[in-house]
Amino acid sequence: MVLMHIQLFFCFYRKIEIVQFASRTRQLFVRLLALVKWANNAGKVEKCAVSWQQSWVRNNLLVAWDFGTI
Repeated sequence: MVLMHIQLFFCFYRKIEIVQFASRTRQLFVRLLALVKWANNAGKVEKCAVSWQQSWVRNNLLVAWDFGTI
C-alpha cells in the first residue's frame, strides 16, 4: 500500500514537471515568434525612419530658405 502511494506521488510529480516544461517551452516559442515577426517588420520600420528623416531635412531646408539663412 505504501509503495503504491509512493508510485502515485512520483507519477503525479512527473506529470506536474511535464506540464511546467510544456508551459516554459510554450512561453519561449511565443517570445521567439514575436521576435521573428518583429524582425520581418524591421525593414518597414527602417523605410519609415528614412522617409521621416528625409522629410525632416527637406522641411528644415525649406524653413531656412524661407528665412533667408541659406
